Amino acid sequence: MVKPSSNIIIFVKTIANHLYKLWDSPTLGETEEVEGFKFLDNGDLFKGNWVKDKRIGWGLCLFQNGAIYQGEWVNDMPEGSGIIFTHNGDIFEGEFFKT
Repeated sequence: MVKPSSNIIIFVKTIANHLYKLWDSPTLGETEEVEGFKFLDNGDLFKGNWVKDKRIGWGLCLFQNGAIYQGEWVNDMPEGSGIIFTHNGDIFEGEFFKT
């Protein structure tokens, strides 16, 4: 697999920021499951589903440190099938579990 370049990550973050601003709502996702792009308080970018500010279901997260995780989320944590591309180019694919 090819490691995503920083230019691709910057492009995705820029596009996601514009899309997020188009339909940002302070109450969206408070009671029902929603899908879309969301910048987290720590600067990470998440695309997927969330309820009450917790990531759930299938999603993709671009972490501030350059790592990328795509897979299942449970209660705001990677859990289940997924793949992570670390910031140094390592790739891990498999089942992720809460410890």
